[in-house]
Amino acid sequence: MLDPLISVLIEIIIALQATIYQQKALDINERELGLDHPDTMKSYGDLAVFYYRLQHTELALKYGFFFSLKEIVSLFILQETLYCVNCETQLAFL
Repeated sequence: MLDPLISVLIEIIIALQATIYQQKALDINERELGLDHPDTMKSYGDLAVFYYRLQHTELALKYGFFFSLKEIVSLFILQETLYCVNCETQLAFL
């Protein structure tokens, strides 16, 4: 049976490695898909969770806030687009 301290250290190492991979995934998504793509936004949220689990609160808040802000902006753009489509549809019936 492993010493509890060793078990905790192993979990921390795994979490650190996962955070590194998540940061790489975010970088790729930003570069390949763009900042406004849903997968990129999800990567921001996922990275915030990893930092939170590592108790890096400031980084978790930074990435979580950026994820939330981008999600809000995307929803606003989607709402405006749907509004414009609806207006065009209504004008077509006139």
